[in-house]
Amino acid sequence: EKPYKCSECGKRFQKSADCLRHQQTHMGEKPFQCTDCGKSFNRKSTLVTHWRIH
Repeated sequence: EKPYKCSECGKRFQKSADCLRHQQTHMGEKPFQCTDCGKSFNRKSTLVTHWRIH
């Protein structure tokens, strides 16, 4: 059962934290910026993955 639903797209989640993290994708917030190239990301984990290309 996935009781938490995104108010923007209707996608459902088992955990409220996962739903909240997902909802940030709709807000356009990208607070994690690469210090090498300036590209920004909405998740720290995505930034860490990106750093590997430098």
